[in-house]
Amino acid sequence: PWTLPTYGQLMRSDALDAWASQLPRGTGIVAASDLIGSALLDALLRLGRHVPEDHALVSVDNNLMRCEYHRVPISSVPIDGIRIGHEAARL
Repeated sequence: PWTLPTYGQLMRSDALDAWASQLPRGTGIVAASDLIGSALLDALLRLGRHVPEDHALVSVDNNLMRCEYHRVPISSVPIDGIRIGHEAARL
């Protein structure tokens, strides 16, 4: 079983590389943010893995600069934080 790195560990490439090296090929990954997704994509590429051939990667935030202009474009889902806040307040 894998243990997820903390955010601080995630920003250290050696820790992220060690975690990503344990992922079997064919693993699908959903990153909690585009920042994390791009760091993970960099780790996979350093390890010689191919996205999307070896791993499917989707992140959250839909940051155009981080997703579209990466060496390999990242698929990302936008989050409408304002609408989520209004709905939460309504409840």
